[in-house]
Amino acid sequence: MNKDIKIIFVDIDNTIFVHPEKYFDIPSVEAIKQAQKNGIKICIATARPYHAAKEIGSFDIIKPDYIISGNGATIFDHDKLIYSDYFNDKDLKDFIKVVNKYNFNAEFIEEKTCFLINNYMRRINQYFKEFCQLVPSIGKYTNQKITKALLFMPKKYDEKMLPLLPSSIVYYRFSDNLIDVMPVQAYKGFGVKYLLNYLNIASENALAIGDERQDISMFNEVKYSVAMDNGPEEVKKTATYVAKSIRESGVKDILIKLGVID
Repeated sequence: MNKDIKIIFVDIDNTIFVHPEKYFDIPSVEAIKQAQKNGIKICIATARPYHAAKEIGSFDIIKPDYIISGNGATIFDHDKLIYSDYFNDKDLKDFIKVVNKYNFNAEFIEEKTCFLINNYMRRINQYFKEFCQLVPSIGKYTNQKITKALLFMPKKYDEKMLPLLPSSIVYYRFSDNLIDVMPVQAYKGFGVKYLLNYLNIASENALAIGDERQDISMFNEVKYSVAMDNGPEEVKKTATYVAKSIRESGVKDILIKLGVID
């Protein structure tokens, strides 16, 4: 049995869960739970906000010890928030004015909940269906603590629109129609480093498993890094190991090969 690994950071989408089929890789989930029974701490590290990860059942099926959500925007010790950054009020009000003026929409994400800022719904239903989420209700910003936002705006508008939005906010486009909007740059690697310090666990005793570019930053913070075979080549090149694909229960296979479970 591998005694070096004391904590595992595991991504959700395309690592243990496939959307939009709503398919959990149950053999790998059971392997993660076995590692937890063996005394290894389990942290879900996902780009999904807390509510979106919860909505698909991630926390019920695994019951993680820790959660890094929103690519590092929020960090939880079990159900207790231990880290987050928030937008300032002026930035958000300026952001809302521009988004509403040009008929776009945004999802505002609080610590554990969310809402859409207006009723302009073009392309939005498609996104939430793809990621197996309910469409959020429409709400009103009244100085809530907002940790992150998701801007629904096609890439062709970037040149015109981005200069109009508050420059103190961080924008990261991750698809042709979607932009992550953050008060500060958030990334999974920060969440991993924060938790390792919080728990006083050395990077030599940590394992990270993921499949996408957002996972590279957490690979850089641990000794043992695993990329799924279904991920891009640039991700696989940065990892210490490459696991089989999610369809082949790659997480279970690599945990056995690394001696984490029998």
